[in-house]
Amino acid sequence: MGRLRDEVFCPLVEDPIRERKAVFTHKLRGLATACVDYLRIARQSAVRVTAERSKLRSAILDERVRGEVIDDELTLAAKRVSADFSKNLWPQFDDVIGPLQYRLAEELRVDMREWRGHLGRQTRHFEDWLRGKLTTELAKVTPSGAQLARQLLEEAEVRFRRIVDAFRDRLARNVTQALNLSLSPLAWTVHVPEVIAPDPALSKTVDTSWAMLWWAIPMPLFGWFFHWHFLGLVPWEVDKNVRRLFGGWCEAFENAVENLREQALTGVRVEIATLNEVLDRQSDEVPLIEDAIRCLEAGLAGACAP
Repeated sequence: MGRLRDEVFCPLVEDPIRERKAVFTHKLRGLATACVDYLRIARQSAVRVTAERSKLRSAILDERVRGEVIDDELTLAAKRVSADFSKNLWPQFDDVIGPLQYRLAEELRVDMREWRGHLGRQTRHFEDWLRGKLTTELAKVTPSGAQLARQLLEEAEVRFRRIVDAFRDRLARNVTQALNLSLSPLAWTVHVPEVIAPDPALSKTVDTSWAMLWWAIPMPLFGWFFHWHFLGLVPWEVDKNVRRLFGGWCEAFENAVENLREQALTGVRVEIATLNEVLDRQSDEVPLIEDAIRCLEAGLAGACAP
């Protein structure tokens, strides 16, 4: 622990600018090393005749590293983690529905005894009451969705990273077998998106034609009927909004997973496109390629110097 404090934490606190510069230099060195590897592949390809270059491309970019194959692997992983999210989240939401329906109905039964005014006023009162209650109650359920979303997004990132790493391993192996050259690993930088839960949405509680006739309905005589109608709406609104919130969570999570999948697939496609590009180099480009290699190697030597 003392060594960790002295060698890692203390330098960060004492000289954060120097440490940020060191991190930047490390990343730049990794990128330059990868560029040198690609240029060496380009040089080896450029000295070959057209027929040999075609065979070389087929050997390096074989069926195992096709973008469509990696896309299928990423899609399957995304579907599995989304299914896990739905399967694990629904029981937590389902357990809420019955008790919440009963409790809100009992609270409404008591509160409605104090309501006064015409049908339009009492309808608005009920809608505001129910919206406030549902917003409060559903806010208590939301943290379970947020916690599970964070956990499974991390799992999705791990799964995607394994697929991308396996793709790069196969690609590097092909390069080594075809050209006896190495292909430096590149770090997959991922931005994990935020999952935002939806708000509850209430349907109309009274038919429009009835609402327009509020002035003609004597509530002292018929108020019991509409209060009974309001009570009957509570179970429906609770069930609908809990299910809608669950569906909103699933949709938001699937969108976040798809965002991660697209980031991974974009990295794969860029790498394949880059290799396609370097394998197209012609023999007259060899001097330029060698100059670029020397320049980068000199820069790397300078960066590594104490």
